[in-house]
Amino acid sequence: MIKRFVEGLIIFVIVFISIAPAVVAIPIDLTKDEEEKLKVALEKCRAGVESQFNVKFFYYLNYEARTEKDTFFAFADIMASANKTAAPSNKPDENTRYFKCQAKLRTDKWELEFKPVIVKTKEKGIFKKPSLSGYKFEEQAKTDMNNDGIEETLVEKWINQKGQIILKFTTLGKTWAWAVFGNPSNREDGINNYSLVDSEGKGTLDMKYPIYEKFPFPDWLKPKMEKKE
Repeated sequence: MIKRFVEGLIIFVIVFISIAPAVVAIPIDLTKDEEEKLKVALEKCRAGVESQFNVKFFYYLNYEARTEKDTFFAFADIMASANKTAAPSNKPDENTRYFKCQAKLRTDKWELEFKPVIVKTKEKGIFKKPSLSGYKFEEQAKTDMNNDGIEETLVEKWINQKGQIILKFTTLGKTWAWAVFGNPSNREDGINNYSLVDSEGKGTLDMKYPIYEKFPFPDWLKPKMEKKE
């Protein structure tokens, strides 16, 4: 369970589906008819965001679909760029824009709604280590944080009675990152959900990332990993 949770955190801003909008990873609980409707809805969301906000589509960060009575609903979180000449990239920058789209289909008519999402970006500073007071250790797992195929990082999951979660990241005995889910039901809440990283190896949490932005494996740990090998 924790491994899937951590992997979901790591790839949150990595492409979930192909750049080609017609290629989607269909949820397994949809009917064939709903699958086709979802593909159409995502294409309409992509085209609508591009034309209405003058941006270039990057990726669907997340999407879902459901049918209620006679209405089919599709929801999509879209990452796009204000720089229309830029090649698509997984890494958000100053041109990155986020949008929410809702597509409804009823009586053979599509209704679309678009909403720009204001997001927090990473911050540099001195940040306090999260307190585990009131939290209980739930489980732990090893994961690969530097993409070398080796699960070098131990991730501990702590949870309190409200369902709030703290993840602790430790590599070679050094704790270098924490992920705090103060509002775990809303992954788009980059204020209450965030990661803290010791980017320089000085024992200070000096970088803060909103939870939807992937934080990097720190450079200061890489030589230690190579030495271990």
